[in-house]
Order: sequence, then structure tokens, then C-alpha cells
Amino acid sequence: MPEYRPQWVLPARILTPSGWMRGSLHAPRIQSFLEFLAQPAPFFSLTGVELASSQRVLPFLALRRSAANVIVPACDEQRLLLAREPPNGIARLVTCVLEAGTVVGRLAVPPHLRVSDYLAHNSGFLIVRDADLGLAGVLAPIVFLNAGALVAVSDARPLAAEAGPERASAAAPAAVGPTAAVSHA
Repeated sequence: MPEYRPQWVLPARILTPSGWMRGSLHAPRIQSFLEFLAQPAPFFSLTGVELASSQRVLPFLALRRSAANVIVPACDEQRLLLAREPPNGIARLVTCVLEAGTVVGRLAVPPHLRVSDYLAHNSGFLIVRDADLGLAGVLAPIVFLNAGALVAVSDARPLAAEAGPERASAAAPAAVGPTAAVSHA
């Protein structure tokens, strides 16, 4: 008999090549959200899924992990159990180009690496903070970008610690609707 593992439910908006969807991911309570995203399983399990192309709610959907280009959690960041960013990390303002559009935000990078070098060694999900999703006024405090879905990344400049964009901290992740689209670059 399979071992029971307590899970927590995380509502999120997810950008796929087919457009935005809204649903709840199910992650083991013993892992941080980033550890959950890094698992080798080829599919995520989602429940209560709304697709951009349909008004129906699907009770269950298996989403290919590699198709999840952007994940915008709809919960308080504390619930994600993320490790603190390294104190010596440098916040870089980056523009991330995806096939579906662009995301602009802050990416913490070790001080001795350029963004391109950091990405060369990162194949999983990246944490981008204070993200502008390219929609009219839609900002999110934190998003997870699938590094494998990136077409290109531009590193504008290092940001001073006190000058980091604060405009997204008050924005609710729920502002990203399932029918919204990331702006095309």
C-alpha cells in the first residue's frame, strides 16, 4: 500500500504554451515550493482547473512540468517555505523573453556571476520577484519561471538594495486571470 504523505494545496495561475490556466497544485508538506518544482516527475497534479479556452472547471488535470512556463502562486510567500536569498546576492533587473511574451523583474544572482553564467547552471525554476507580467498593470510579488522555457534574458543592471522595485508588493497574484495573456515583445 502506498505511503500517505500529507499535502498542502497551493492555488496558482500558470502560463503554458496554450495560455493561462488557474488551478491548485498539491505539494508535500515536507518540501519547499521550489523543491516541489524541482522534482523529476514529468507531470504536476492540479485540481479545480480553469482553462483560458473554456469556462468549464476541470476537477483534475495532469500538466506536463515542462509546459509550465510561469507559475504565479496565489498565497502568502511564507507558505512557500522558500530559503532566504543569499545576503551577498545581487538583485538584477531582468527581462525574460518566453515564446508567449515577457516577464520583467528582479533575479537574485551570486555577486561573482553574470546573469548568463547563472542561467547556464540553472535548468529548473527561477524565482523572479516584483514581476511585471507584461499585462496592463498586472504585477506579482513573486513568480517562478521555468528556465527551460526561456527564449532569452536581458540583464539591465544591478539594482541597489534599497532601490528594488516595491510597486509589486501590494499587487495581488489573483489579478492574473486565466484568460489573460503575457504581452508580446
